[in-house]
Amino acid sequence: MTQHAEAKGHIGPVTKSSAAGTGIAGAAGVLIVYLLGLFGLEVPEEVAAAIVVLIGAIGTLVGGKLVSPDKTISFQQEQGNLPDNV
Repeated sequence: MTQHAEAKGHIGPVTKSSAAGTGIAGAAGVLIVYLLGLFGLEVPEEVAAAIVVLIGAIGTLVGGKLVSPDKTISFQQEQGNLPDNV
């Protein structure tokens, strides 16, 4: 079995991109609910919260998928989790 080096205090590129996607999408969700209110569409609080959560989840998925596989592999190699010849 392959032994993995434990990297402490390091956040991988997929995690960073997912977090950024979540933050951006969450803010976008709040703005969408606000704009709906400006156009006279009253959105109940529970529905507004659900909209923000759903858009945030989509942002998390998209943000995580935007990271190139090469960047992820090189990060794992730097941490000693993958051999250099992958």
